[in-house]
Amino acid sequence: VPEDHGSIHLTDWPETRELSAEEQMLLQKTRLQRTIVSLGLSLRGEQKVKIRQPLASATVAIPPAKGITLSQEDQKLIRSELNVKALSITQDPGALAEAVAQVDARKVGPRVGGRVQELIQAGKSGDFTVNDDGTVVILDETLTADEVEIVYRGKEGQNAAADKGVVVSMDTNITDDLVREGYARDIIRTVQRLRKESGLEFTDRIALSVDGADDILAAHKELIEQETTSSIGENTGEAHDVEIGDMKVTVKFTKQ
Repeated sequence: VPEDHGSIHLTDWPETRELSAEEQMLLQKTRLQRTIVSLGLSLRGEQKVKIRQPLASATVAIPPAKGITLSQEDQKLIRSELNVKALSITQDPGALAEAVAQVDARKVGPRVGGRVQELIQAGKSGDFTVNDDGTVVILDETLTADEVEIVYRGKEGQNAAADKGVVVSMDTNITDDLVREGYARDIIRTVQRLRKESGLEFTDRIALSVDGADDILAAHKELIEQETTSSIGENTGEAHDVEIGDMKVTVKFTKQ
């Protein structure tokens, strides 16, 4: 091996260095994206909506204090990970969720004594004010940023999740069109699996027929053809009977 010491296991650790401002921003942006996706997937889990089922929209609230702007490419990646048709960005978490002040009793207790429970309850009920300098006034007490944390919880009846000030809300109402698109994705996944099992290369083009899903083909024929590298049409391939949702579908294909 080309390493100086003859083995990577005997090679010295590299020198550490400070990240540049650009690298720090990239790191923060990546962490933010992971948080958004994690919150969105948790909402899908709560509503029992599988990830292959497309949804109409999601809204993300990013507090201005984060100092992070998501580019169109960033937003495209989030839409793909959450499988939503549209993504909206706002700077007001309060538009999606209720703000709650979480008081750190261990830090505040020694200073305010028995009032700490009053402050905790007031913070939970939203009875507080955030000053421009980051301090928080609860009742008549001013707390520093390390004594209290402002978090958000989804408003009653709204599909929202929050973490560290970031709030994600998703429209989990599934229309007939979205159901059909979800079934189209299931067909695509099934065909891809059958292609792989038959030994076809990713670039091999096939003639494909899908019987029993006429309404899905009518709406998403081009999507299915594009994703499976196929042309929809009659062929003499082996019949594969599969279940797509509550439908029994027969898939056949041959290499072109």
